[in-house]
Amino acid sequence: MPQPLDINTELARSVTVQRIQELADRTSLAAQHRHAQHAQQEQLDAETRVQEPPVSEQQPAVTDQHGGDRDSRGGADSSGHAPEHATDAGGAGELAVIHDASEQHTLDVTV
Repeated sequence: MPQPLDINTELARSVTVQRIQELADRTSLAAQHRHAQHAQQEQLDAETRVQEPPVSEQQPAVTDQHGGDRDSRGGADSSGHAPEHATDAGGAGELAVIHDASEQHTLDVTV
């Protein structure tokens, strides 16, 4: 035999299902709100962070790495004299090295 329907029990079940659905909706909405706030905070952090170029793109300072011996940079001929306007073999964008007679080093060792 079929069970008789109790209106109060069925109404309580319906209200309980509604509350569970509302709770799931609120939880989902709160998670979406937290995600949006987190994304906004990351965007704000990225905009306020000081941007530094990668290490590989930084140009080194122009220094004489050969201890003053500019003739060893590739501009000297077989006699040890550099041409008047010697440039590095690096190519575009580098400065020309101008040698003159006062920069020639002579070593005089007398025993």
